[in-house]
Amino acid sequence: MRILLVTLTDILPYALTEVLNPANDYCAIVVDDEETAKKMLANVPPLRDKVKPFYELKECIENFYYDVVIFISEGRATWSIYKTFTEYGLPSDKFLNICISHNGTGHCQVEKTLRYYKE
Repeated sequence: MRILLVTLTDILPYALTEVLNPANDYCAIVVDDEETAKKMLANVPPLRDKVKPFYELKECIENFYYDVVIFISEGRATWSIYKTFTEYGLPSDKFLNICISHNGTGHCQVEKTLRYYKE
C-alpha cells in the first residue's frame, strides 16, 4: 500500500516510529517545516528525499500515486486540513485521519487497520 503522509513536523518522529512503520511505501511526506523534517530524517535518506512542504500538498495529491492519504495530528487543524483535501479533489475513501495522544494511552493498531483497508 502506497501512502501519502501529511503531518506536522513536531510529531513526525512519533508518527513514523510509534504510529506507522517507517518501512511503509511512502510517495511523499508533507509537513509544515520541510527543512526541520529533512534534518530529523538525515540518517534515513529514502524518507528524507520524500519530504515536501505544505504548499506542495495540492501537487502531491494531483500528481503522486497513492492508495491512501494519512493525516496524523494531535487534533490540531484536522477540520481545516480535511476541507483543504476536499478542495483539492481527494476522494473521502482515500483519507484516513489519525489523532494521536502522547500520554501513552490509546495506542491504535494502524498497521492492522491499513491491512484491512487494503484487503
